[in-house]
Amino acid sequence: MFGALVAVVILASATDRSTVVDGPDGSSFVTTPKGTAALYEVLDRTGREPSRLTGTITDDDLAGLAALVVAEPGLTAYAGSEVRAISSWVDGGGRLIIAGRPPAILLDELGIDIEWSLDDLEP
Repeated sequence: MFGALVAVVILASATDRSTVVDGPDGSSFVTTPKGTAALYEVLDRTGREPSRLTGTITDDDLAGLAALVVAEPGLTAYAGSEVRAISSWVDGGGRLIIAGRPPAILLDELGIDIEWSLDDLEP
């Protein structure tokens, strides 16, 4: 499974869970269909101890994580240092889960080539 710690990269600030929160697609604070608050809540309720990375991603942020969930990464401009930190962490055995449109800079650093077309999707 995921292990003890999971980080969810987000683009917003903390708020009350009982309210509808709109914001950037993929944010673990957003409770609308475009957010990932439900994923964060499930991980928390099942004892996975998720954390949210809200600033620049560093080697220290990734140390000790079992998995990193990056939701809608194509909407975020990643610095070269962040991409190198993630790549190094993955090379060291970290699990990277990308949900959404991945940015070319991250895929290039990881040596991943993805080709898809909306025409390939079945209704």
